[in-house]
Amino acid sequence: MRISVCIGTYNRSDLLAQVLDSVRNADFPADQLEVIVTDNNSTDSTRDVAESAGHKFAEFQYLFEKQQGLSYARNTGIRASHGEIICFLDDDTTIDPDYFKAVSDVFSRFDCAGVGARIMPKWNCPEPDSFATSGPYNVADGLLVRFDEGDQDGDLQHSWFGAGMSIRRAVLEKHGLFSEHLSRVGRTEGAGEDSDMFLRLKEAGEKLCYAPKAIVFHPVDSERLNMAFVRKWYFERGKSIGLNDPQSYHSVNQIPLWTIRTALKHAIQSLGTGGAWKRAFHQAHLWETCGLMCGYQRRCSKKVTAAPPTLEDSATQHARNISK
Repeated sequence: MRISVCIGTYNRSDLLAQVLDSVRNADFPADQLEVIVTDNNSTDSTRDVAESAGHKFAEFQYLFEKQQGLSYARNTGIRASHGEIICFLDDDTTIDPDYFKAVSDVFSRFDCAGVGARIMPKWNCPEPDSFATSGPYNVADGLLVRFDEGDQDGDLQHSWFGAGMSIRRAVLEKHGLFSEHLSRVGRTEGAGEDSDMFLRLKEAGEKLCYAPKAIVFHPVDSERLNMAFVRKWYFERGKSIGLNDPQSYHSVNQIPLWTIRTALKHAIQSLGTGGAWKRAFHQAHLWETCGLMCGYQRRCSKKVTAAPPTLEDSATQHARNISK
């Protein structure tokens, strides 16, 4: 089973070198692996790092995508790929040596359209004391890019994370590429391009599975461990959910009434007693609910109408310089 590895990157040349090393050291036939790095308009030494690593792989492409946004970078990589399976890795991750074998095994045994990886946090700093990372007031799932559905493979019921997900190329040909109007830009949080892809494939009746042995390691840096980042992250997640929720609700000025009630509840709880972790929990969910309101307003005002691009849709291929 031939695999194309698509890595979109932006100004992380040092981290890019690490993910490329982990791909090179993977226990998988080199002639069955194609590596594609899409430089999303970086201004650092990304190109030098990518091209210096190119000779270490049997098949390698360096692409430059001028249009800023992770979805644009991924779609550029998809269009240039040749593998039956396309694995998407983030530029700040590394993979377990058995990652590709595990992905290939689940695709073969379940004959599925896509596979979600197990994402494990890699701590580069002490764990926080201002909010909980487990227990009833846990706010860390997602925030720390952690996705762990246990040790059993099989049907995937919850939306995957983009770091480490894999999709059949034929499925992308059939259902379209990543929605570019939902794209994460630069260091901002995304607007749900990964969840949007998951939901589109699920709604189309495609089988999506979880591969517990396909392990991706995602760093946890100190910048994620302050409440300012937590609030921002939860707001963006809420906005993403609102943008992608197809349901209709009783609303005021396009804001669902239930979100107003939820916001009031979390606002009151965040001001009350009960310890720092409890207050942080309600504060995070207050910001998520505010993001929901923003997302629903954008969706209802029809500002979000773009259909996902296709492999053949040349109109969506923005100006780029491609160098192999």
